[in-house]
Amino acid sequence: PTPKRLLLLAPAASTLQQKRSGPAKAAADTVPFSPDMPTLSEMTRAAINLLDDDPDGFVLMIEGGAIDWAAHANQTGRMIEELDDFARTVALVERLITDRLGWDRTLLLLTADHETGGLQDGTWTGHRHTGTPVPLLARGKGAASLPALAEAATGLVDNAALGRWLLQQITERPSNEESRHE
Repeated sequence: PTPKRLLLLAPAASTLQQKRSGPAKAAADTVPFSPDMPTLSEMTRAAINLLDDDPDGFVLMIEGGAIDWAAHANQTGRMIEELDDFARTVALVERLITDRLGWDRTLLLLTADHETGGLQDGTWTGHRHTGTPVPLLARGKGAASLPALAEAATGLVDNAALGRWLLQQITERPSNEESRHE
């Protein structure tokens, strides 16, 4: 049977590969990877293989969090490696949706929680997150209704509105104030 909740943890204190031994600021793919550490795509495949037989569906959140850590540390090479791992993971998820899950019943959202320091020349241009808007990409069931959330003048989506919209997609019922009182 499919578990109600699943938490997969890699044997790491903080990141999968970003804080591995070797020169931290080396060029991408020049420092050997930790051999016993799973990749983000391997962990993603394991989670989907376990969850995809649930007749009620599932919600899976996958984070490429070490992209941010490498960016904060001005580790351009490791940031590129983390971005590559995330891109491979997104490609895997798209293949699994196409081959097994179906785009007609699956919603894929891609975004970031913030932008990190600019990195125009491979170094931070400030010491805090910039507040620069980040993309929100959607594909699959319900994705066509996402643009309606954007403010006309800016094209930005309010986080609270996004949360209500996502709840509506998951529960397939209206999430507006009126529906709470019915």
